[in-house]
Amino acid sequence: DIRENDFKDKIAKMDKSKTYKVYCRSGNRSSQAIKIMKDLDFKNIENIGGLEKAAKTLNTTCVGNPC
Repeated sequence: DIRENDFKDKIAKMDKSKTYKVYCRSGNRSSQAIKIMKDLDFKNIENIGGLEKAAKTLNTTCVGNPC
């Protein structure tokens, strides 16, 4: 959760060599998360936007919730 005080610390512990596809409800917080990840030298990250776009990109549906 980008709004958590320890978000950057948690992200820093993740494997930077893996590929990450980042999304959120509207696409705004995912953009913020991507910036933090880039600042921490993550290389393989993609902002796939809001839920509706992410569902299409990942070829899935928003289970139990409208997109």
